[in-house]
Amino acid sequence: MDKDNGKELLSVTKLKMWLRCPLQFRFRYVEGIKIPPDSGLTLGKSVHAGIEGNYVQKLISFNDLPLADVLDIYSTAFEKYMQEEFNFGEDKPGEVKDLGAELLKVYHTELSPKIQPVSVEEHFVLEFENVPYGFQGYTDLTDSLGNIRDAKTSKRSYSQDAAEKDLQLTAYNLAHKYLKGKEPNGLVFDVLVKNKVPKVQTISAPPRTDAQLNRLLKLIGSVAQSIKTGNFYPCESPMSCSWCGYKQLCEKW
Repeated sequence: MDKDNGKELLSVTKLKMWLRCPLQFRFRYVEGIKIPPDSGLTLGKSVHAGIEGNYVQKLISFNDLPLADVLDIYSTAFEKYMQEEFNFGEDKPGEVKDLGAELLKVYHTELSPKIQPVSVEEHFVLEFENVPYGFQGYTDLTDSLGNIRDAKTSKRSYSQDAAEKDLQLTAYNLAHKYLKGKEPNGLVFDVLVKNKVPKVQTISAPPRTDAQLNRLLKLIGSVAQSIKTGNFYPCESPMSCSWCGYKQLCEKW
């Protein structure tokens, strides 16, 4: 696991994996066994690269890149990930790549012109006194209106309350408040939906309450303590187990 000043660093990804299945966590973060990403993750990472490439330069230029340039960044990222180990299953890489380009076109045309970033992919580390762990993450985007934004790709539209309790947005809010000394104006999901006609869905929520932030802190501490015990066990769930890449290893447990 990542470390900072000798302390183990947790993250939202690690929290979610532990909550989903402690044995899956052991395979990934204790034994270091990586499972090749599927087509959805490859598409999402590549689209994210295109969005990030545009906003990084927009911090200074205050103008969006031409769409062709953004698509070039996306294509380069997709081809890079294609050279790595991956698992597309029955999906055809060319069709997946085309879908990502269409999603990015809609995002860049409809949403990018409305957003002026003030930070992009900002790394944060939260340190706590008298405990052997810390917490880290990367805030996707903070805009000039003080909103923390997170772009997602999805097979279907999100529910209208999706941003209100999401663990990742709560973590962004926590880091923003304690490292910058102020609340964000709002928390926003920008969802690129893989419809037959792709669309962008924007869902907003107010800043988290102190109770919500304290609950996250308690969760971080509880998961850290559980990991320390080394008690890794499987969570039998038809939904989660159906797509888990560690199924064969789990069956031998």
